[in-house]
Amino acid sequence: MNKKDERVFSLEFIRVSAMLAVIAIHGSAGFIEFPPMFALNQVCRFAVPVFIILSGIGLRQSSYRQVYTKLPRLLIPYLFWCIIYESFLRPHLYFTVILAQLYFLYPLLLIAVEKYPIRTFTVSLFISLICNSLIFLSYFGLDLYPEPLRPYLWFLFPTWLVYFTGGLLITPRCLQALSAYAARHLRFLIITTAICAVYYVWEAAITGSFYDAIKPSLLIYAPLVIVTFLGLSKIVADIPAFKKLTRYLAGYSETIYYAHVIVLIFIQKCFFMERPPFP
Repeated sequence: MNKKDERVFSLEFIRVSAMLAVIAIHGSAGFIEFPPMFALNQVCRFAVPVFIILSGIGLRQSSYRQVYTKLPRLLIPYLFWCIIYESFLRPHLYFTVILAQLYFLYPLLLIAVEKYPIRTFTVSLFISLICNSLIFLSYFGLDLYPEPLRPYLWFLFPTWLVYFTGGLLITPRCLQALSAYAARHLRFLIITTAICAVYYVWEAAITGSFYDAIKPSLLIYAPLVIVTFLGLSKIVADIPAFKKLTRYLAGYSETIYYAHVIVLIFIQKCFFMERPPFP
Protein backbone atom coordinates (compact mmCIF):
# COMPACT_ATOMS: atom_id res chain seq x y z
CA MET A 1 0.00 0.00 0.00
CA ASN A 2 1.52 3.31 -1.06
CA LYS A 3 1.76 6.27 1.30
CA LYS A 4 -1.15 8.17 -0.25
CA ASP A 5 -3.43 5.13 -0.06
CA GLU A 6 -2.34 4.52 3.54
CA ARG A 7 -3.04 8.15 4.46
CA VAL A 8 -6.51 8.09 2.91
CA PHE A 9 -7.38 4.79 4.60
CA SER A 10 -6.29 6.09 8.01
CA LEU A 11 -8.76 8.98 7.66
CA GLU A 12 -11.49 6.61 6.48
CA PHE A 13 -10.86 4.39 9.51
CA ILE A 14 -11.13 7.35 11.87
CA ARG A 15 -14.30 8.59 10.12
CA VAL A 16 -16.00 5.20 10.40
CA SER A 17 -14.94 4.89 14.05
CA ALA A 18 -16.43 8.33 14.81
CA MET A 19 -19.62 7.40 12.94
CA LEU A 20 -20.00 4.21 15.00
CA ALA A 21 -19.33 6.26 18.15
CA VAL A 22 -22.22 8.61 17.26
CA ILE A 23 -24.54 5.63 16.81
CA ALA A 24 -23.37 4.26 20.19
CA ILE A 25 -24.05 7.63 21.85
CA HIS A 26 -27.61 7.83 20.58
CA GLY A 27 -28.28 4.12 21.01
CA SER A 28 -27.21 4.19 24.66
CA ALA A 29 -28.90 7.50 25.52
CA GLY A 30 -32.19 5.88 26.51
CA PHE A 31 -30.42 3.51 28.91
CA ILE A 32 -27.99 5.93 30.48
CA GLU A 33 -29.06 5.00 34.02
CA PHE A 34 -27.22 1.67 33.59
CA PRO A 35 -23.49 2.11 34.39
CA PRO A 36 -22.14 0.19 31.34
CA MET A 37 -24.37 2.21 28.99
CA PHE A 38 -23.45 5.43 30.76
CA ALA A 39 -19.74 4.64 30.37
CA LEU A 40 -20.19 3.74 26.68
CA ASN A 41 -22.17 6.92 26.07
CA GLN A 42 -19.46 9.11 27.57
CA VAL A 43 -16.45 7.30 26.13
CA CYS A 44 -17.85 7.85 22.63
CA ARG A 45 -18.23 11.62 23.10
CA PHE A 46 -15.06 12.21 21.08
CA ALA A 47 -17.12 11.70 17.91
CA VAL A 48 -18.21 15.25 16.98
CA PRO A 49 -14.82 16.90 17.65
CA VAL A 50 -13.16 14.14 15.62
CA PHE A 51 -15.56 14.75 12.71
CA ILE A 52 -14.73 18.48 12.84
CA ILE A 53 -10.99 17.80 12.89
CA LEU A 54 -11.39 15.47 9.89
CA SER A 55 -13.34 18.19 8.05
CA GLY A 56 -10.46 20.60 8.60
CA ILE A 57 -7.93 18.01 7.41
CA GLY A 58 -10.03 17.25 4.33
CA LEU A 59 -10.36 20.92 3.37
CA ARG A 60 -6.64 21.57 3.87
CA GLN A 61 -5.79 18.67 1.56
CA SER A 62 -8.25 19.77 -1.14
CA SER A 63 -8.25 22.81 -3.39
CA TYR A 64 -9.23 26.21 -2.02
CA ARG A 65 -12.40 26.46 -4.13
CA GLN A 66 -13.78 23.07 -3.07
CA VAL A 67 -15.34 24.64 0.02
CA TYR A 68 -17.88 26.34 -2.26
CA THR A 69 -18.94 22.98 -3.70
CA LYS A 70 -18.94 21.36 -0.25
CA LEU A 71 -21.37 23.90 1.25
CA PRO A 72 -24.33 22.94 -1.00
CA ARG A 73 -23.46 19.27 -0.50
CA LEU A 74 -23.61 19.93 3.24
CA LEU A 75 -26.72 22.09 3.43
CA ILE A 76 -29.02 20.35 0.93
CA PRO A 77 -28.92 16.96 2.72
CA TYR A 78 -29.29 18.81 6.03
CA LEU A 79 -32.49 20.53 4.89
CA PHE A 80 -33.79 17.25 3.46
CA TRP A 81 -33.22 15.40 6.74
CA CYS A 82 -34.67 18.30 8.73
CA ILE A 83 -37.90 17.73 6.81
CA ILE A 84 -37.71 13.99 7.47
CA TYR A 85 -37.15 14.51 11.20
CA GLU A 86 -39.36 17.64 11.37
CA SER A 87 -36.70 19.26 13.52
CA PHE A 88 -33.70 21.52 13.01
CA LEU A 89 -31.91 20.21 16.07
CA ARG A 90 -32.34 16.46 16.30
CA PRO A 91 -29.55 15.01 18.49
CA HIS A 92 -27.19 14.72 15.51
CA LEU A 93 -28.27 17.41 13.03
CA TYR A 94 -26.63 20.19 15.07
CA PHE A 95 -23.27 18.94 13.79
CA THR A 96 -24.15 20.22 10.30
CA VAL A 97 -25.04 23.64 11.73
CA ILE A 98 -21.61 23.84 13.38
CA LEU A 99 -19.82 22.67 10.25
CA ALA A 100 -21.63 25.16 8.01
CA GLN A 101 -20.47 28.03 10.24
CA LEU A 102 -16.88 26.78 10.07
CA TYR A 103 -17.07 26.34 6.28
CA PHE A 104 -18.11 29.97 5.92
CA LEU A 105 -15.08 30.97 7.99
CA TYR A 106 -12.74 28.62 6.14
CA PRO A 107 -11.23 31.16 3.67
CA LEU A 108 -10.26 33.52 6.51
CA LEU A 109 -9.05 30.71 8.75
CA LEU A 110 -6.93 29.23 5.96
CA ILE A 111 -5.17 32.55 5.38
CA ALA A 112 -4.57 32.90 9.12
CA VAL A 113 -3.30 29.31 9.44
CA GLU A 114 -0.91 29.71 6.52
CA LYS A 115 0.48 33.07 7.68
CA TYR A 116 0.36 32.70 11.47
CA PRO A 117 -0.10 28.99 12.32
CA ILE A 118 0.95 29.12 15.98
CA ARG A 119 -0.90 32.37 16.73
CA THR A 120 -4.03 31.18 14.96
CA PHE A 121 -4.09 27.89 16.84
CA THR A 122 -3.39 29.62 20.16
CA VAL A 123 -6.20 32.14 19.68
CA SER A 124 -8.57 29.36 18.56
CA LEU A 125 -7.66 27.27 21.60
CA PHE A 126 -8.21 30.25 23.90
CA ILE A 127 -11.65 30.99 22.40
CA SER A 128 -12.79 27.36 22.55
CA LEU A 129 -11.40 26.88 26.04
CA ILE A 130 -13.36 29.88 27.31
CA CYS A 131 -16.59 28.63 25.69
CA ASN A 132 -16.08 25.08 26.96
CA SER A 133 -15.26 26.36 30.44
CA LEU A 134 -18.33 28.60 30.56
CA ILE A 135 -20.58 25.67 29.62
CA PHE A 136 -18.76 23.38 32.06
CA LEU A 137 -19.11 25.85 34.95
CA SER A 138 -22.85 26.07 34.26
CA TYR A 139 -23.09 22.42 35.39
CA PHE A 140 -22.18 23.75 38.86
CA GLY A 141 -24.77 26.52 38.72
CA LEU A 142 -22.30 29.22 37.66
CA ASP A 143 -23.92 30.93 34.66
CA LEU A 144 -21.22 33.39 33.68
CA TYR A 145 -22.28 34.09 30.12
CA PRO A 146 -25.22 36.20 28.87
CA GLU A 147 -28.61 34.56 29.19
CA PRO A 148 -29.51 34.95 25.47
CA LEU A 149 -26.49 32.78 24.62
CA ARG A 150 -27.26 29.96 27.07
CA PRO A 151 -29.43 27.83 24.78
CA TYR A 152 -27.12 28.34 21.77
CA LEU A 153 -23.46 28.46 22.82
CA TRP A 154 -23.06 24.70 22.51
CA PHE A 155 -23.66 24.74 18.74
CA LEU A 156 -22.03 28.08 17.87
CA PHE A 157 -18.66 27.91 16.10
CA PRO A 158 -16.44 29.46 18.84
CA THR A 159 -17.05 26.41 21.06
CA TRP A 160 -15.67 24.10 18.35
CA LEU A 161 -13.23 26.43 16.60
CA VAL A 162 -10.01 24.84 17.85
CA TYR A 163 -10.89 21.44 16.37
CA PHE A 164 -11.40 22.87 12.89
CA THR A 165 -8.30 25.05 13.11
CA GLY A 166 -6.31 22.06 14.35
CA GLY A 167 -7.49 20.07 11.34
CA LEU A 168 -6.46 22.87 8.97
CA LEU A 169 -2.97 22.77 10.48
CA ILE A 170 -2.55 19.09 9.62
CA THR A 171 -0.95 19.08 6.18
CA PRO A 172 -0.26 15.78 4.35
CA ARG A 173 3.32 15.87 5.62
CA CYS A 174 2.17 16.55 9.17
CA LEU A 175 -0.35 13.71 8.93
CA GLN A 176 2.36 11.35 7.76
CA ALA A 177 4.57 12.36 10.70
CA LEU A 178 1.69 11.91 13.16
CA SER A 179 0.95 8.46 11.73
CA ALA A 180 4.58 7.42 12.07
CA TYR A 181 4.67 8.69 15.67
CA ALA A 182 1.41 6.91 16.50
CA ALA A 183 2.70 3.62 15.08
CA ARG A 184 5.89 3.84 17.16
CA HIS A 185 4.14 4.80 20.41
CA LEU A 186 0.81 3.02 20.03
CA ARG A 187 0.86 1.25 23.39
CA PHE A 188 1.59 4.49 25.22
CA LEU A 189 -1.16 6.29 23.28
CA ILE A 190 -3.74 3.58 24.02
CA ILE A 191 -2.98 3.72 27.75
CA THR A 192 -3.03 7.54 27.81
CA THR A 193 -6.28 7.71 25.84
CA ALA A 194 -7.88 5.09 28.11
CA ILE A 195 -6.90 7.09 31.21
CA CYS A 196 -8.34 10.25 29.64
CA ALA A 197 -11.55 8.37 28.76
CA VAL A 198 -11.93 7.14 32.36
CA TYR A 199 -11.42 10.68 33.64
CA TYR A 200 -13.98 11.98 31.15
CA VAL A 201 -16.56 9.43 32.33
CA TRP A 202 -15.86 10.30 35.97
CA GLU A 203 -16.16 14.02 35.22
CA ALA A 204 -19.55 13.48 33.56
CA ALA A 205 -20.72 11.48 36.58
CA ILE A 206 -19.81 14.15 39.14
CA THR A 207 -21.21 17.03 37.07
CA GLY A 208 -24.37 15.25 35.93
CA SER A 209 -23.62 16.34 32.34
CA PHE A 210 -24.85 13.07 30.86
CA TYR A 211 -26.11 14.44 27.56
CA ASP A 212 -23.53 17.20 27.08
CA ALA A 213 -20.13 16.47 25.57
CA ILE A 214 -18.70 19.93 26.03
CA LYS A 215 -16.02 20.03 28.72
CA PRO A 216 -12.45 21.40 28.73
CA SER A 217 -11.14 17.82 29.06
CA LEU A 218 -12.63 17.02 25.64
CA LEU A 219 -10.05 19.39 24.13
CA ILE A 220 -7.43 16.83 25.17
CA TYR A 221 -9.44 13.64 24.81
CA ALA A 222 -10.56 14.08 21.17
CA PRO A 223 -7.10 14.85 19.68
CA LEU A 224 -5.68 11.90 21.64
CA VAL A 225 -8.29 9.65 20.04
CA ILE A 226 -7.31 10.92 16.58
CA VAL A 227 -3.61 10.15 17.07
CA THR A 228 -4.34 6.77 18.66
CA PHE A 229 -6.63 5.77 15.80
CA LEU A 230 -3.94 6.80 13.32
CA GLY A 231 -1.73 4.17 14.92
CA LEU A 232 -4.51 1.57 15.00
CA SER A 233 -5.31 2.18 11.33
CA LYS A 234 -1.92 0.77 10.34
CA ILE A 235 -2.78 -2.51 12.06
CA VAL A 236 -6.30 -2.65 10.59
CA ALA A 237 -4.96 -1.92 7.11
CA ASP A 238 -3.17 -5.29 7.15
CA ILE A 239 -6.49 -7.17 7.59
CA PRO A 240 -8.07 -7.29 4.09
CA ALA A 241 -11.65 -8.05 5.22
CA PHE A 242 -11.63 -5.30 7.87
CA LYS A 243 -10.09 -2.85 5.44
CA LYS A 244 -12.73 -3.63 2.81
CA LEU A 245 -15.56 -3.21 5.34
CA THR A 246 -14.10 0.07 6.59
CA ARG A 247 -13.90 1.49 3.08
CA TYR A 248 -17.44 0.35 2.32
CA LEU A 249 -18.84 2.03 5.45
CA ALA A 250 -16.78 5.16 4.79
CA GLY A 251 -18.47 5.49 1.41
CA TYR A 252 -21.90 5.61 3.08
CA SER A 253 -20.89 7.35 6.31
CA GLU A 254 -22.90 10.52 5.63
CA THR A 255 -26.11 8.61 4.85
CA ILE A 256 -25.64 6.37 7.90
CA TYR A 257 -24.98 9.41 10.07
CA TYR A 258 -28.20 11.12 9.01
CA ALA A 259 -30.43 8.03 8.90
CA HIS A 260 -29.36 6.09 11.99
CA VAL A 261 -31.63 8.02 14.38
CA ILE A 262 -34.72 6.91 12.42
CA VAL A 263 -33.60 3.30 12.81
CA LEU A 264 -32.97 3.78 16.54
CA ILE A 265 -36.37 5.42 17.05
CA PHE A 266 -38.04 2.54 15.23
CA ILE A 267 -36.21 -0.05 17.34
CA GLN A 268 -37.02 1.81 20.54
CA LYS A 269 -40.72 2.10 19.71
CA CYS A 270 -40.93 -1.57 18.74
CA PHE A 271 -39.04 -3.10 21.65
CA PHE A 272 -38.87 -0.52 24.44
CA MET A 273 -42.30 1.03 24.54
CA GLU A 274 -42.09 1.65 28.28
CA ARG A 275 -39.18 4.05 27.84
CA PRO A 276 -39.48 7.76 27.03
CA PRO A 277 -39.15 8.87 23.39
CA PHE A 278 -35.65 8.95 21.97
CA PRO A 279 -33.91 12.08 23.33
